[in-house]
Amino acid sequence: MKYQQHILIVLFLIVIHPSLIIASEPLTTAKALASGKFKGWTYGSKTSQNQIDCVQFVLAVVEECMSQSLGEETRKQLLISNLTTEEQKMLPTLIQMENRKIRGIQHALVSIKRGKAVRAEHARSGDFIQYWIKSKNGEWFGHSGLLEKVYTKDGIIEATVFGSHKSSNGISTSKFKLNLIGADRKIFLVRLM
Repeated sequence: MKYQQHILIVLFLIVIHPSLIIASEPLTTAKALASGKFKGWTYGSKTSQNQIDCVQFVLAVVEECMSQSLGEETRKQLLISNLTTEEQKMLPTLIQMENRKIRGIQHALVSIKRGKAVRAEHARSGDFIQYWIKSKNGEWFGHSGLLEKVYTKDGIIEATVFGSHKSSNGISTSKFKLNLIGADRKIFLVRLM
């Protein structure tokens, strides 16, 4: 009888605090998906044509790590597809203000208590990232993935990003090191719990 009470308490805690469920290591999972389920896929948003974009790949990794599908609202947060028409028109302002709706994976995981926001100086391999960079012409562009390797030297924090990249037309490690700190960028990191 006491054993059953313990099981009920554990189940209750998992329902109340889903972060108690152990998730698999994200980078290992991402690489397994890249070499398995998504092997040969190219960059794009048409899954029927074996295409996957950056946020779709991040979503697949998260759901595989958690061994469950995310709810509709959480998926929209991660995919940044929850913006109203008005918000879409003011996207640059939302980015500049670091509005929670443009934080993608960070906002999604924190809102369901399955992620912890991480500052750049605490970044490590396997952390998820949503970032926005302001180009020289003033336009913002965004990308999402996982930090593969983090480099710190002389106060500069850089990382390679593993994910689905337009520049490589598929899932790979970025050919560049992304500076995680700078006035021309908004970086949102989250660690899966």
